[in-house]
Amino acid sequence: MAGSRQSDRRREVDAARLELGRLIQAYERDFGTSSYLNRAPVPRADALTDAVLLPERLALLDRLPKGGRCAEIGVDRGDFSREILSRARPSELFLVDLDLRRLSPENEARLRARPEARLIEAPSATALSDQPDGSFDWIYLDADHGYASVEADIAALSPKISRGGYFVFNDFTLWSAANCGNYGVSKAVVEFLNADRRWRVSHFALQGGGYHDIALQRVG
Repeated sequence: MAGSRQSDRRREVDAARLELGRLIQAYERDFGTSSYLNRAPVPRADALTDAVLLPERLALLDRLPKGGRCAEIGVDRGDFSREILSRARPSELFLVDLDLRRLSPENEARLRARPEARLIEAPSATALSDQPDGSFDWIYLDADHGYASVEADIAALSPKISRGGYFVFNDFTLWSAANCGNYGVSKAVVEFLNADRRWRVSHFALQGGGYHDIALQRVG
């Protein structure tokens, strides 16, 4: 019986997926390619020559500078925040979210007990506006994934990163299979990379569901 119910639900999901695909195709047929999906342009080849492919984002975190001044923009429950403290051992860590109530009680207690951690409830694009330009060794961005939001975050946050520092983006994709979300991360990031030659791709970390991480390093 359970197997039959699962098969029925699977057919329902597959039918809905096909219908969504038809709707998106019709929309882009009427209004132009990339009028709905945020397709990224081709990245410039010279920005990829030294990029390192990694199996997961924790391996990327292990390669970021230790003991630095850094920020996580979009902390959700705080699990990755604790990984940052453990693996990167920052001297100062800005933990930013629009709603810190999403932190798990255990994580919130542990994070607030760490003197190097600063919890800030604020919009991602303005959370570090009072910090000097070039004062962060790296910033990890996992906030709103809409194209316009990511573009605004890049404009606000990229000047805060020092020469030799890193700007890391979570969920580097154009589509979220989990919630049928139309993501703009990959498009915004590649457009930024192509427009500003001071940056190159340093690392690309895989994720089993397609929610990859990409790290850009400021080299100029």
